[in-house]
Amino acid sequence: MNNQKRTNHLVTAVIILQIILLMALTWKFGIQRLDGDDTAEMVLANLVAKEGGILSRNWYYSTELRVLNNQVFMSLLFRIFDDWHVVRTFGTGILVSILVLSWLFLCQQIPEREQLRKWSPVVLLPFSYVYYDIVLYGLYYIPHISLIFFSLGLLLTPKEKHSLLTAVCLAAAAFAAGLGGIRLPAVGYAPMLAAILYVCRTRREYRHVCLRGVLACAAAGAGYLINMLVLSRRYSYATHGDVRLSLPDLHKAFTVLKNTVQVCGAARPGLSVKGIGGIAGLLLFAGIVCMFAVVVKERKRVSDELRIVILTFTVSWFVTAFAGVCTTTGWANRYAMIPCMGLIPVLAEGTSLLKDTLRKSASIILAGLLMVCGTVYVYRFTAEDKLKDVRPAYDYILGSGMTFGYSTWEVGDVLTEVSDGRIHMCKIQNYANLWRWNWLMEKDYMKYTEDGPVFLLLDKARMNYTDYSTGHFFGEWTEDDLTWMKQAHIGFEDDNYIVWTFASEAEFEKITGSVPHE
Repeated sequence: MNNQKRTNHLVTAVIILQIILLMALTWKFGIQRLDGDDTAEMVLANLVAKEGGILSRNWYYSTELRVLNNQVFMSLLFRIFDDWHVVRTFGTGILVSILVLSWLFLCQQIPEREQLRKWSPVVLLPFSYVYYDIVLYGLYYIPHISLIFFSLGLLLTPKEKHSLLTAVCLAAAAFAAGLGGIRLPAVGYAPMLAAILYVCRTRREYRHVCLRGVLACAAAGAGYLINMLVLSRRYSYATHGDVRLSLPDLHKAFTVLKNTVQVCGAARPGLSVKGIGGIAGLLLFAGIVCMFAVVVKERKRVSDELRIVILTFTVSWFVTAFAGVCTTTGWANRYAMIPCMGLIPVLAEGTSLLKDTLRKSASIILAGLLMVCGTVYVYRFTAEDKLKDVRPAYDYILGSGMTFGYSTWEVGDVLTEVSDGRIHMCKIQNYANLWRWNWLMEKDYMKYTEDGPVFLLLDKARMNYTDYSTGHFFGEWTEDDLTWMKQAHIGFEDDNYIVWTFASEAEFEKITGSVPHE
């Protein structure tokens, strides 16, 4: 067996072990990591499994329509298993496998494939806390990232290989991506086309790549048109139709830059375990920047195919940053996740372009930093318990036999998952009048109120709320405004949460003055 085959077998073995490890970590520690976003996707998947199909008209989606997303796979598992934790664990294995396979497919189409394959384990390594929490555990953006990897691989497939089939698969993938909303056409397919046109502008032998790029962009655009003109009338989600251009915001620009560094592994440095990971992450980010500079300087030694890949993610970052800085859209650190996946080909190619002695040293140092970050962030994942404060309230509700309640976004749907779907929840966003929040929630929740008592679970820390904002809390109030509390019966109370119980939905509405609304 030659060295290259031995290396490939070793990489394959590492990837398999990583998949098993991620599933094991989700199985053992996943419950304590749940939050409103994680569990809402599972509630949707369970609903889709009951209804059949892929989408549900009985669901309030968020900023994207989940056409080709996590719930497609989770809903299939819900048809086999009743245990939600089993579904999450096996779903983790399936989705992270899709993620790394899409990357390996892309590697196969690039002349530097052997070098890129060596760095494949980075795809499944928690090199940043954000990457672990959002992608490898929360499973967000795996369909997005996989579609980009897969589409780039199809774009770069040699002309003589499966030309018609390649074009059909590419158009189908791009169309499905566009059906979900504006995100993937904007940060995926438009940057692909820009990168292709720039790199191949004078290369007649790459005309087929240019044509495929135009096809992919057109298909993504067609999918987005269907999304806006047809699907938006049938399903409920935020279409970004109210987003407007705005003057550049320096504070938002700093936030985008800071979040980019965080997504690449950095955190606040210090002497604690978390701080050590932060130091390693800062050094890793510095290494990524250095390797990017090497790639730019030695770009003539980089194949056109790999230049297209790296430039795609670079343009994607600028598009993402522009949206965060120069529009009225909101911003979260996870938005930098998709373009930052370009760090993998940058590290792989940057190290390979160095001189022999420096190449080995740089590879060892960067691999070491990645391992330190991965170890620290796995430790943080296992050590931190998001549900520590609310668990006593959960235990009371789970033991009470009640099956429907109201709560806030952070802790509501989590209760549905830990009860294996026995308890259904409605989200509220204002403590004073208990407004419902139609966001990542089943529309026909009132059917669960027909029999038996209901409960209300609230965080005591927000009995006084003066930070007026939009989102999962809207408005401002003081404890004196919560006049309904004087009449409601307290079933459970500790230093962190209160659970009020009501004999029926009618009693809940009478005491609180809250009424359902469309």
